[in-house]
Amino acid sequence: MWKLKNILCAVYVCAYVLLQALISVTHAGSFGVTPTGISLDILNNKSIIAVNNHGHQKEIIQAEVFSWIQSDGQNQYMPTQEVWVEPKLLTIFPGKSQYIRVGTTQREPITQEKAYRLLLTELPSAITEPSDIENQPQHINVLLRLNLPVYVTPITQIRLQQWQAQHNNNGTISIKMKNVGNSHILINEISILADTEYVMNKTYKVVQPHQSQTWEITQQPNISEDSIKIKVKTDIGEQNLLLKISPDHLKKN
Repeated sequence: MWKLKNILCAVYVCAYVLLQALISVTHAGSFGVTPTGISLDILNNKSIIAVNNHGHQKEIIQAEVFSWIQSDGQNQYMPTQEVWVEPKLLTIFPGKSQYIRVGTTQREPITQEKAYRLLLTELPSAITEPSDIENQPQHINVLLRLNLPVYVTPITQIRLQQWQAQHNNNGTISIKMKNVGNSHILINEISILADTEYVMNKTYKVVQPHQSQTWEITQQPNISEDSIKIKVKTDIGEQNLLLKISPDHLKKN
């Protein structure tokens, strides 16, 4: 059982990383979803997600929505009624698909993007009605879970970044990006451009409006004391940046 739990945890982590990459189709276990992320606004306040059963047994999927807030680089999730999902429980037979409707209750224009997460959880086949979940005497064993981003965006989106670099007391260098726009930015990859290109970070990080993310450089391939050149790949394009390295601590704001 311990080994099985570790395997399931590894599958979940892999599925989550793929979703952060916003690829066109995601598969986890025997079910997949298309698309893997949703953007809504007051003019287009509804969308549809297809959930496809690629396996040989029926799938019971629970759908939930949570608000998604970032603070000091940490993600926080809370129940919400600002975004709705229907149906909340799906039974999908092998080789078949069902559709989930997702919408926002936002009716007034907003100036800053709001973020949410849609969780699709595979449940044991004994669960057939929403009341079955409430009536379980013990906790339900979650088989697999997909975590999809849902954004409610302003009509006019502003995508702006500020980058800084600093020397740390432990001899490393930190690079910080602050999102100064009104919509999220997805960081796909950061590379150091020295004698050769060195990929420093290839994880997928979403930075929400007015939030920051910091990366620490532990390997320093021929970096000068005064500046560092980096290549950044984001969901809005690729750019080369020459950053002056500050001896002081990066500003928190």
